[in-house]
Amino acid sequence: FRVHDAAAMRPLVSRATVLVKVAPKNDPPVGVAVAEVMVPADEMVPVTLMATDGDLADEVRFFLTTLPALGGVFATADGETPAWRVNASGNELPFVNQATRSVMVLVSVADVDTYVTGEGERNSPANFFGFAVRDAHGPELSAEAAVKVTLMQPQRPYSTWAGDAGFALVFDGVDDCVSIPAKGAMTEPFTSFTAMVWLKTTGAVIDGATVMAGHGLDGALAQLSWTSFGGLGVHSMGQSLHSNLMLNDGMWHHVAVTVSELGVAELVVDASVTELGSFTGYFSMDFRAGVTVGKAVSSDSFYSGLMDHFALVLTAMPSAWVQENSFLVLSPTTPALASYLQFTNLGSLTEGVAAAVDYVDMEEVPVLGAPAVATSSAPILRPLITAEDAPVTVDLLSPEFAANKTGDRYQVIVTKVPGAGHLMDAATGAPIVHAPFVLAGAGHHATFVSGLHEHGAEEASPRFLYTMFNYIMLDTHTNVTSDEQMVVVVVTPVNYAPVLPEARAELTLPSFTRAPVHLKGSDPDGEPFQFVITSLPTLGTLYTVEGERITAARTALPVGVAEVHFEPVIPDAVPLLHMGEKAFFGYTAMDALGMLPTKGAAEAIVTVAVSEDATMPLVSGDA
Repeated sequence: FRVHDAAAMRPLVSRATVLVKVAPKNDPPVGVAVAEVMVPADEMVPVTLMATDGDLADEVRFFLTTLPALGGVFATADGETPAWRVNASGNELPFVNQATRSVMVLVSVADVDTYVTGEGERNSPANFFGFAVRDAHGPELSAEAAVKVTLMQPQRPYSTWAGDAGFALVFDGVDDCVSIPAKGAMTEPFTSFTAMVWLKTTGAVIDGATVMAGHGLDGALAQLSWTSFGGLGVHSMGQSLHSNLMLNDGMWHHVAVTVSELGVAELVVDASVTELGSFTGYFSMDFRAGVTVGKAVSSDSFYSGLMDHFALVLTAMPSAWVQENSFLVLSPTTPALASYLQFTNLGSLTEGVAAAVDYVDMEEVPVLGAPAVATSSAPILRPLITAEDAPVTVDLLSPEFAANKTGDRYQVIVTKVPGAGHLMDAATGAPIVHAPFVLAGAGHHATFVSGLHEHGAEEASPRFLYTMFNYIMLDTHTNVTSDEQMVVVVVTPVNYAPVLPEARAELTLPSFTRAPVHLKGSDPDGEPFQFVITSLPTLGTLYTVEGERITAARTALPVGVAEVHFEPVIPDAVPLLHMGEKAFFGYTAMDALGMLPTKGAAEAIVTVAVSEDATMPLVSGDA
């Protein structure tokens, strides 16, 4: 601008300039809330998190501020493959697209919705996670933007067979645990143990989480737990053996730990063996103060996630046995089985309430905290074990249906018939040869028998696996079906005794010369067996096929040999069998296990005579 005075009446030559500066004002970014994300159970769904920022040139950073109560959030570069799981609130999310002010994550939710007793309907608990954003100009995060996560699920009835696709306990990682008091074999000293459990983690494992802890009377402790630096491992009296396995991927895993009397420890995870090493010096083999599932002695090491089928065996089971039984429901008659928990309660649990669990003898154990009861999708199979040729009848409806086993509300439908043996409707005896097959009326029982003298292969897994069949359950009130269930049929071999087809046999010789005698018998198992001469001939002489004289009763022939030779004279040529006389000798059969015939004849008697047309042999001294 220029100025002039009133006297001069003209502008001054000089000019003044004003420089105007505009200070920048930071427009902080804001996270955009997501109204709802629908996530199918046990699947990963991509979710795009977005932010708005008036300063288009600013770089926006995303931070996860609240972890979901159920499930997990995973960083991803391509929206399909998880890069890593976000383990703690405050973690920054990578792979931000600055052009769109967005970042993509994968969200998964476990099927942990609580059952409502009565009609089989289920309510999914509320679940969400939160995020916030900031730019490079300030450390302050924006207000949290919430992402509501809803579990998508069809309405289904309860499980068809508890413990297989039955129920599991959901531990919240805060105060939930199951207390197993010492009883039976646990009250006595022991030298080794094997603990087995199905696990599915629904939250991050940060500092530590205890799966099980055995408590000794003197304060000794042995536990299976995670640590933040060593992964899953076994710990006792200040010693730790680590595997570096985290297993917090939201999937079901079968975990077994075995500690031998020498302190050698190993993990078997999903039937794969991991050697841990050995304890040195003193380590705990004392559970006489009980066992806690889901919590250690310290109150800050609770387990977070689902558990199903916890078993404690008070002996070191071989890894081959653990591998074979990893996916099977254990038999209550398992040797040294001290505790076996199958969580089958239908409703939510509250502190102090006993969980309805199978505790070897169907007792209940105390539950602390408030764990929820959820559906269990652990891939557990129930073996149907029987001996060959022995019919066995099985109830295909879960024990949870005790109040509904009358009437015709629930139908059992066989969806796949066994590939071997015979399956029948136990109510009618009708053979089940085609699927689908609806069991008659209110019947839930099927009968199975193997093919005649058939059994499973010893080298199969599980041992003597014979065949399998599948079925579902239909709730006719709601017209919904259960998941398909598989029954693994194990047929153990039976050693059948050999059989003699006849108790008596007659043989007429054409002359006084040595002649073969064929022995008759068979083994139902098709196994090798041998004949045994039970009594020597009353007249004449017996020889083996090699020409050796048989001089004593209970002489066993070689396996597979079914022939002896009979001669009506003794070695000095004096005839012992004269015209019209008969000789008798006996034999039986014996298998490799020493079993003698138990059905039909126990001994076969052979009667030998010489034809009347035979010429008498010369006696010593005759011309």
